[in-house]
Amino acid sequence: MPNPKKEVPISKSTSLINPGCVVLASMKPLNHNPANIITLAWQTPLSINPKLLGISIGFKRYSHHLTEQAGEFVINIPAKRLLQQVHGCGRVSGRDTDKYKEFNLHEESSEKIDSPGIKECVGIIECKVENQFVTGDHTFFVGKVVHARADEDAFDFQKNCWKQDAANNLLYHLGGNKYLTGGEIVEV
Repeated sequence: MPNPKKEVPISKSTSLINPGCVVLASMKPLNHNPANIITLAWQTPLSINPKLLGISIGFKRYSHHLTEQAGEFVINIPAKRLLQQVHGCGRVSGRDTDKYKEFNLHEESSEKIDSPGIKECVGIIECKVENQFVTGDHTFFVGKVVHARADEDAFDFQKNCWKQDAANNLLYHLGGNKYLTGGEIVEV
């Protein structure tokens, strides 16, 4: 017989569907300001043909404005070694901070769009915004994948999946300052 369930506050209910693979989304302003990075656990595949991905960004976030303005974004997949940078990029605003400089990350030029990726990440997916929907206090941006690449030592290009060691080193957000990686819960 299943165990009785205890109520989870609605404000914490999304923790039930986490862990979600944590990504760093990057986008470049149309002016000459530095490119920005936002930490996101709210991302999802949407369609195989065409290949569509979705990310959810709060209205008040600087990255929200930049994504609307640029009409594009890059999904960067970080590994465990970037835990401090991932957490830090989610705690400061790009309005006031050049996150690439602040967290010792380096831009990697994209192949098909103007927004840069992050060189230290194990995978990069370039997207052009196809659509966007207001969802409460967030906008859900639907991006069409226009280019993708991954580190050869992390991704099995024959099987089209992460190699086990690389998969074990991806980050999954559990809520607050807790992440899961390699079967181990780590707290920042």
